[in-house]
Amino acid sequence: MSVYAILELKDLGFQDLPAEMDPNREGLGYGQNIPQMYQRLDALAEAAGVPKITSFFYDAELLSADLREEFGMPPVDPRWMPVEQGVLTVRALIAALKAERASDGELWDLQACERILQAAPSGTMFRFWVG
Repeated sequence: MSVYAILELKDLGFQDLPAEMDPNREGLGYGQNIPQMYQRLDALAEAAGVPKITSFFYDAELLSADLREEFGMPPVDPRWMPVEQGVLTVRALIAALKAERASDGELWDLQACERILQAAPSGTMFRFWVG
């Protein structure tokens, strides 16, 4: 089962891949690498002094409230955050990954997220919907 982290903007809904990243309209998407790389991304964010990528995650769809309680996990927090914080984190992560000579595939999701977040109106709240 694949897990995705897709940007959701409050009052604007889930965000598609920016059209300029899929110029041939192949139906490309984004969001699969972030959940797979979250530990590495959190470590890079911590080293850069920006919020961790997981601080923006909303994972209500992964576990039911009953399972969360059974595992001793806290209830889901909606975690709406200002897009400006997301831009700060995503840009720091892109810079850190480029310094490590990351592959284009490792950068793809973050580059898509950067474009989406910076295009959002100032003051918009967002989260990464993980499911």
